[in-house]
Amino acid sequence: MWQGGQQKKKYHLVKWKLICRPKKKGGLGVKNLRTLNISLLCTWWWRLEAGDGMWQQLVRGKYGIVGSIRHIQPNTNNSPLWRNLLKVRDFYLRGRKMVAGNGRNTDFWGDCWIHSQPLKELFPDLFRICEEQEVSVQYMHSRRWNFRFRRWLDCSLQEQLRMLHDLLFQWGPNADVDHPKWKWTKAGIFSVKSMYSHLTNRGPDRTFRHLWKAKIPLKIKIWMWLIWHDAIATKDNMKKQKWEGDYKCRFCSQNETIHHLFFGCDAAGYVWSIVSLIIGAQMRSNCFSQVFRWLPQHICVSTDVQVAGVAAICWAIWKSRNNACFENKWIKHPVDLICYTCVFLKYWAGLHKQADKEALLEGAAVLQRVALGIHAGEEAKMLEDAVTEPGS
Repeated sequence: MWQGGQQKKKYHLVKWKLICRPKKKGGLGVKNLRTLNISLLCTWWWRLEAGDGMWQQLVRGKYGIVGSIRHIQPNTNNSPLWRNLLKVRDFYLRGRKMVAGNGRNTDFWGDCWIHSQPLKELFPDLFRICEEQEVSVQYMHSRRWNFRFRRWLDCSLQEQLRMLHDLLFQWGPNADVDHPKWKWTKAGIFSVKSMYSHLTNRGPDRTFRHLWKAKIPLKIKIWMWLIWHDAIATKDNMKKQKWEGDYKCRFCSQNETIHHLFFGCDAAGYVWSIVSLIIGAQMRSNCFSQVFRWLPQHICVSTDVQVAGVAAICWAIWKSRNNACFENKWIKHPVDLICYTCVFLKYWAGLHKQADKEALLEGAAVLQRVALGIHAGEEAKMLEDAVTEPGS
């Protein structure tokens, strides 16, 4: 998918950013080193805030850290390591909230300490006109929550100030030192894994979860993943890379696309029609998302078996297409695709537990028997029509 190793132009089937997403979020789980480095550097911010050992005291003294780390300003005399830590500080602060004790190290407006959002986001209009925007909770409490604003407050702002005071009066200081709590782990403790996961954030996709758990060869899993992202080397995708050649499908005369090859082509349609007939569906599916909604409604087998079945059909179509493209080996009839599918189903059945193995073997036998029976009937009908033709 990212070809290389030779001094010539190669095709990149998918973006590197997509490859680096976690598997459950639609990627391949390859680590992005830059993102991983950011996650590792954030560990030092957590250790600086959560601990009170000798090295924390040395760092605070060397860089003059008093109060919240949000208020640290870069300096030309900073070491390269400290400059790098300052570059990733904002990433760290996204996942950190503060448990305010005495309030000394908690930023009043910027930190999440009394609510799940910072006060500057809850009350943006008040924050905008407040003269004291970088102050600690301890300082504001010592002022009895009295604010200095740049102008008089109208009725709307006065109402917001009342709501802010109602929130603040729920909190009281104690003798404990402020300490951080991590939002993205159940225990509230920072982890590189949670930081990396957030930086590569994308909602989990159930389809990919089932794909990676399926008991089929890894090569087939990755290939199915490429199909889902419209990234296998079909002729329409090759054309985008300025490939020059015949864009026609090897099974018919239409232009080849992923959707056409696996669903729109008459050869693929024949396969899905046979499957529909066997499971008793009224109509065949015409896209992958529909297939995975359609199968559970008509057959009572595990998701592993469903994924293996769909993968076997697609792999049989793809292998037959490649045989035609590169070796001039053409299928004689779409039933050849079904027989090819059954070969893969029988082979992959050995990777499954006993119940799923039996389901795959039975499915392959039924699929092949029905397809060959229909094919024999078609040939008999053609022979009968030829014999009864006038003048024959």
